[in-house]
Amino acid sequence: MKDLTGYLKKTLLRISLFLAVTLLSLFSFNEKVYSQNHPFKTSASFVHILNGKKIDTELTVTLQSDDIRVLSIYTASILAKDINPACTLGDGSEIHCNSYKRASVTDIQMDLKNKVVGPENPITLHFYYSLPIQNELFFIFPSSLLDGETTEVKILYPQSLGSDAWVSETITSKEIIGDKYQLVFKKPTHEKLSVFFSKDIQYEFKINRLFSNQTEQGPQTFELVVPPDTQTQNIIWKEISPLPTSAMMDKDGNYIFKYVVPAKESIDCKIIGFIQKKQENNETDEGEIEPFLTKKIGYWDMTDSTEIKRVFEFMRNKGLDINENVGDVSLFKKAQRELFYEYLYQYIIYRLDYQEDIPLGIGNEARLGSVQIAKKGRKFTPVDYSDFYISLLRYFGIPSRMVLGYVSNIAGYTTDGFYHYWVEYYDSDKKHWISVDPFIEEYSKQSLFGANLEDHVEIIKRGFSPLAPTLTFYTPTDFQVNLNIEERIDGKMDLNADFSFNKYDPTQKYITLLANLSNTGNIAISNVSFDKSNMGRVNSYIDPVSNIGSEIILPKQNKQMQLNIPYNKITSRNIYSTILYSNNFVQSAETKAEAVIPEDVPLYTLIIAKILSLASFLILILVVYISFKFMKSRKWNQQSS
Repeated sequence: MKDLTGYLKKTLLRISLFLAVTLLSLFSFNEKVYSQNHPFKTSASFVHILNGKKIDTELTVTLQSDDIRVLSIYTASILAKDINPACTLGDGSEIHCNSYKRASVTDIQMDLKNKVVGPENPITLHFYYSLPIQNELFFIFPSSLLDGETTEVKILYPQSLGSDAWVSETITSKEIIGDKYQLVFKKPTHEKLSVFFSKDIQYEFKINRLFSNQTEQGPQTFELVVPPDTQTQNIIWKEISPLPTSAMMDKDGNYIFKYVVPAKESIDCKIIGFIQKKQENNETDEGEIEPFLTKKIGYWDMTDSTEIKRVFEFMRNKGLDINENVGDVSLFKKAQRELFYEYLYQYIIYRLDYQEDIPLGIGNEARLGSVQIAKKGRKFTPVDYSDFYISLLRYFGIPSRMVLGYVSNIAGYTTDGFYHYWVEYYDSDKKHWISVDPFIEEYSKQSLFGANLEDHVEIIKRGFSPLAPTLTFYTPTDFQVNLNIEERIDGKMDLNADFSFNKYDPTQKYITLLANLSNTGNIAISNVSFDKSNMGRVNSYIDPVSNIGSEIILPKQNKQMQLNIPYNKITSRNIYSTILYSNNFVQSAETKAEAVIPEDVPLYTLIIAKILSLASFLILILVVYISFKFMKSRKWNQQSS
């Protein structure tokens, strides 16, 4: 019996051990599954300090868990190339860590020796490392932990760099700490933050196009649309090879180069220039605004009354109550207009949406136009955002236009830049054209209204027509844009001018004077006129055939204007005129042209012209005198009677 009792005890013990092991295994399995379904919550904050030739960075990583767990090995994947950080725990004690480099990421592995992490006891880790800087104006701050969320970024830089900086993210706060400025960013949307410490950002652009006339039927004309001078950018030309046959500026201010290529020949066009973004916007007087900039046409004609009601309802919800019968923003009060501009911009973002995986750039999607956009509840493209926005701006009488341009990579939306559409509208109170991009704001989740779009390069403006002009670049090598901070190019506008004469023709009533103009600067000249002169009003004598009109004079380009000066306006063999020349948005200047009338123009012609001029003046005085005497005599006779 005793043996049987012992046997039963051993059997029960074995069963108990088996059950214990089974339960422990089940618990461990469940815990493993639970861990996979509920990973750690990882957050990161960065502090970047500009220190001489390097950026010193402190990365703070916080690990949390909703349940108590044990953590032995932790690997942090930091978006920074070739770093060997020093690592510490939250209490400042050092901890050994190993670096593993892969492309632009460094994996930092550390042994936490089974530290416990839970809702009440998070683990805090610090990583200290430095990155070299490439230049002293433009900085890129990698601020991403691949397996965590970046909650805050601080950038500290010397006050000597100045208080003005262009930043690719929205600044949460800015303050002075010691001898440094501190910029704070909450929950940045990009993995890298770009900061540019310069008054103006400068890009270098290159254009390479081959124009080939394969026909045998005579010359062909090829057009090339190039970046123009605008209220936000200055263009400085370094090389234009070869110079175009002619260069024109259309109604919207676009620059169009025209190359005439003979039959069975080709022209290899190479252009290099600089685009300097401007911080200060040029004022535009309201009288200079073309009527077509408010015209409702095609894609920009909003005829959906329901959509307009939605706009007014949106405004009321924002606290702006305006009369729905007033359809022209010029009739609003100034304070109402200011809010209306901002709220209409916000309405576009509220009303439209895009595909989450939309590729940035210009695709081949069908263009809908404002009416179809209002009717369709679908995802839209950047050109739809622009069309819809312009249609509403023009509905309320706000001058507006589309911009087709290039967004550089300095903001970090893509590794390379991309072609893009955005909008400009005219603020009649500020007397400025305002650049706005509701699509990029919604895409980047940054507040961009009122910001300088320093990464936006203008190529084409469309105000007169929603369809023209069109982009003339078709491959990535046709047009290339890169940030250039190595060489700061100064713009120079300079015009050499002199007069020459055509052969004297006694049958003509005028002498033919040729104004020879040569652009010796590096900025295009878009307007030439004549001012002070001893030949009368010279502008009225410009021959209409040779008038440059809409032509622009490019650097190293020569133009000739014919002036038909009446003989009676020439009083001396020594003639002169002041010539005014300007660029639409850069500057204006003047020069003086002089000449001596050649000997083959007989002096008696000038004398006769002088006598005729004097005789005309005397006859005019005589007519006035006789008229005065007649009126006086008539009045005296009436009084006598």
